[in-house]
Amino acid sequence: MKKFVEAYSDRYEEYLRDESRYTGSCEEISFPDTVEAMAETARECLKQGRSVTVQGARTGLCGAGVPAGGHLLSTEKLERLVSVTEEDGRTLVCVEPGMRLSALAAELAARRSGAAFLPNPTETTATVGGAFACNAKGPNGLLYGSVGDRTAEAEILLADGTVMKLRRGEAVLRNGACTLPDGRELRVEGLPADAGGYSGLLSLHEGEDLLDVFAGSEGMLGIVLNLTLEARKLPSEQWGIVFFFGEEGDPLGFAEAAAGAQEEFPGDTRLAVGEYFHETALSMVDSMRSTIQGLAALPDFPAGTRQAVYLEVCGESEDDVGEALMMLLELFTEFGGNEDDTWAGTGAAEMEKFRLLRHAAPEAANVRVSEARLACREITKLAADFTAPAECRRELVELYESGLAGTGLAGSIFGHVIENRMHVNVFAGNEQEYRAGRELLASWARAVAGMGGCVISENGVGKLKRELLRESADPGRLERARAVKEFFDPKGLLNPGNLF
Repeated sequence: MKKFVEAYSDRYEEYLRDESRYTGSCEEISFPDTVEAMAETARECLKQGRSVTVQGARTGLCGAGVPAGGHLLSTEKLERLVSVTEEDGRTLVCVEPGMRLSALAAELAARRSGAAFLPNPTETTATVGGAFACNAKGPNGLLYGSVGDRTAEAEILLADGTVMKLRRGEAVLRNGACTLPDGRELRVEGLPADAGGYSGLLSLHEGEDLLDVFAGSEGMLGIVLNLTLEARKLPSEQWGIVFFFGEEGDPLGFAEAAAGAQEEFPGDTRLAVGEYFHETALSMVDSMRSTIQGLAALPDFPAGTRQAVYLEVCGESEDDVGEALMMLLELFTEFGGNEDDTWAGTGAAEMEKFRLLRHAAPEAANVRVSEARLACREITKLAADFTAPAECRRELVELYESGLAGTGLAGSIFGHVIENRMHVNVFAGNEQEYRAGRELLASWARAVAGMGGCVISENGVGKLKRELLRESADPGRLERARAVKEFFDPKGLLNPGNLF
């Protein structure tokens, strides 16, 4: 084991932070190159009572993979595709936790079977294990769900040193209990009927698969050794279209109408992506054209653009998809749009350009945070991904707008408009603005909770969003989450500092 473990030194400084720029510490670090070595290293640490933080590609946004002392275990060398099998019309792909999402996509494409891992988290350099740990979704979660939804099996090292193979459907919470593969019974009192918009430990509810509790648990319940993911063929017809709105347009009304129009789409045609760009996000992306690779290839936004909505439409019939596109164009004009103010395209290359626009929104925010930290090292990313009830879609955006205007802070608003799960970033230039930004996020969290919404619906809680959770979450959810954490990790040695 020792050849994989080193005492921490400054040359590993980059491993003490993630994209949020939250920074931690550790006493030692390891880079095992097999899952067996990873399990051996973790077992030794846990046996000696040392905490273990498992880390992927450091693309996280809440500090979940940032160490809080103890041992830092990096999965960056565990990037092997273990096997590919066919079962019941599905392609099942077993991978090690350090495989990048981009590498998984390339491996599947090289097989020319047409199968793809359909969840498409925005950050393709993230590892599969990291995406599972935060239960990442991405823009096409509207149709394809989350990474956890498409996970068929996980092999997990538990805190007691045993390995558990958890297959979907084999351990389900019923009447407040479920039986683990090793025969133990997990009991959780007072389970609600649904997840309430949360994932992982906070999602605990009646009828939930235990695999979905581990997905999104941010490494707090066990260490993933490998994952078996479900890949399926993409629809034969896919179109992407960006609708740009000027001062008089109503993009939020359009998005709501587009969601409702799906019921009238012909055949099996559906919306796969529904993304909103507030003017704060568009202006920031526009200013980063020379900084973010690939943005220069995009044409200029139409004159007078204030906001935009990006939709992807897919199905198996060219005629059906074409009819759905015409329906959307008609809605666009009804809500103040001009047909000339659109970008539309089909095929992987064209659609990738449009997806780049979506990817650029959070990337531009990350660049701005990095620049601010040069002047004030205390600054970390101030961001949230609140989900409000469907009837509060407009109220949520207005909440962000009024909050930014009232404090004078700069921000960026974008996100999954049809699911009503919006991302908001607040930018600080100094320590005073940073504190004001944190207070603003907390006030938004309370307001969203008051709407009946969910304050942590994507990207995890980690260490940065614990206060937001305390401000607004149902105490019962936290109590149940703590009980399950103590069941699997009674000494609190796995990814300490996350959530609690």
